[in-house]
Amino acid sequence: IELSGGVYENNQLGKLKDLQIKYGINFRVHNYFPPPSKPFVFNLASLNKDIARLSIQHAKKAIDYSSELGGSVYSFHAGFLLDPGVTELGEVIANRSLYDRTEAMEVFIERVNSLSKYAFSKKISLLIENNVISSSNFKQFSGDPLLMTSSNECVYIMKNTPSNVNLLVDVAHLKVSSKSLSLDATLFLTKCKKWIKAYHLSDNNGMEDENKAFDSNAWFWPYII
Repeated sequence: IELSGGVYENNQLGKLKDLQIKYGINFRVHNYFPPPSKPFVFNLASLNKDIARLSIQHAKKAIDYSSELGGSVYSFHAGFLLDPGVTELGEVIANRSLYDRTEAMEVFIERVNSLSKYAFSKKISLLIENNVISSSNFKQFSGDPLLMTSSNECVYIMKNTPSNVNLLVDVAHLKVSSKSLSLDATLFLTKCKKWIKAYHLSDNNGMEDENKAFDSNAWFWPYII
């Protein structure tokens, strides 16, 4: 079971351990888990010092949870060139000035490299999930305000991070982003193949991340490792 969100609760780790013992559940910690007492938007590429500090602290706590729960990986979303509000997630993000892409990429890689050392000490590997840029948000910003929506950016980041950092590919994110950016989704899966260690599987209309069901005819099956 992947733990990826929810609400803050006291002694969450203890309760999860109790569930493990009672039901034999294997938990995998993902992105915004464990949820903090005061919500914020997790962004390891943020140039806002407070958001950056909170994001790094959260990632370390998630790595700790992964270790305590007997997991082997912690996965998280790639960074953004802006800091959206909590209520904007999954919606059209209000237009605003963006961080410099090169600078945000550099600090994101720097922070991932630092976290990779912390994760290594806990025997945890890191997986970065590709972001989703919808056509509406692409038009809103006249470009892409997110990191790692294209294969070129994913390959660059993989080549500049340690071997215990790899990719979690969300094929639904990939379908939407590829349509918005006029890129080939199957080429992404081919170019990034050596770093892909996990998937999120769902389908959509190519315009937005709808979390729809899929069947044996889904577009991605021939490219799944």
